[in-house]
Amino acid sequence: MYRLIGSLAMVLLVQSGTLLAQPYSPKDLDARIENQLYEVLKLGTDIYNRGGHDACYRLYQGSLLSILGFLDHRPESQTKIKQVLKDSDSITNVADRAFALRTAIDELRTSIKNTHQSKNDATPPAKTPPASTAETLTLWKRMGGEEALKPIVDDWVARSLANPRVNFSRRGTGQEWEANPENINKVKKQLLQFVSSITGGPVQYSGQDIKLLHSRMKISEPEFNAMMDDLRASLDKFFVSPFERNELMRRMGETKPSILDSSIITKPLWDRLGGETAITLVVDDFVIRAMNNPKVNFARRNTGKEWTATDAQVTQLKSRLVQWISTISQGPLKYEGKSMRETHGGLKITSEEYDALANDLKLSLEKYKVNKAEMEELLSLVNKFKLQIVER
Repeated sequence: MYRLIGSLAMVLLVQSGTLLAQPYSPKDLDARIENQLYEVLKLGTDIYNRGGHDACYRLYQGSLLSILGFLDHRPESQTKIKQVLKDSDSITNVADRAFALRTAIDELRTSIKNTHQSKNDATPPAKTPPASTAETLTLWKRMGGEEALKPIVDDWVARSLANPRVNFSRRGTGQEWEANPENINKVKKQLLQFVSSITGGPVQYSGQDIKLLHSRMKISEPEFNAMMDDLRASLDKFFVSPFERNELMRRMGETKPSILDSSIITKPLWDRLGGETAITLVVDDFVIRAMNNPKVNFARRNTGKEWTATDAQVTQLKSRLVQWISTISQGPLKYEGKSMRETHGGLKITSEEYDALANDLKLSLEKYKVNKAEMEELLSLVNKFKLQIVER
């Protein structure tokens, strides 16, 4: 059934019959391809946000296969798309497949636009569709408008209120805030307004200037990052497409300088964890726990990928883990191994096994009395890689 979705791309490209009926200049052809690809993306985003990740992937796959024959005047793009289509077949997570193809479509559209915006381009203007959607469909609209974003904001606020790493009520700052229903509803309303203001929405922001609003709240960078983690979790909960999710995260991230208290200088997480000496002790304990935990199945028994660890391999594994933690916590050691997806591809790691592994890491951090805030920050960073480790 999902393969039939892919054929919609061909329908969009040749629905009027004009693309195949007569020859066009490269610029005219580009204009028609760019416009039809926009329609594919609009449909694909809607399908993805409704949870149809495989259907979205098939739509993008069909659209790219369909336009290959019309890109002879763009051999570099043609070669790149062929490679992306080939590479996507080896990606285990279908959502990541869709993301890879979406990226290829975006890059092709950008390439087309850049080509024809050049001042040196003497080709007569193409007959592009009037007031095309590409310029008028804002991020607000692509995410579903107020109807879709209000429950996301509600969920986000609830997460951050319950997250001690955020310290939403600003305890210990001299600017304590009471989380009563009236205040919570006010925050939700103004956050929705603010999201509208930075995404091209119609809802006007009625609050104070954000720099003035946060000027005495003494918000640290880890607290800001924790709240952004909560936003990402809420966007994922409501199946927001990774394309729109990442764009919103980027725009929200641009507000960081206006929100942080510049007088608070925060050391990198690596240093707050105790650096290489402390992390080496934690990793040694963690690896032993995981190897002895049947819920983890560290040796990958009965998976066809059984692993009999030699002393040298265990030593190398520990070294790579220390490097990896350094890399994700802004330490000086650089990770030299493969990506998490490459390392764990085909190992058939289940969500339950991953959770048992993460719990072993938590126990090792607790054993060495790592502060709760830093422990939760590290575990949050590690959990961002869960989808690259678990095989679906």
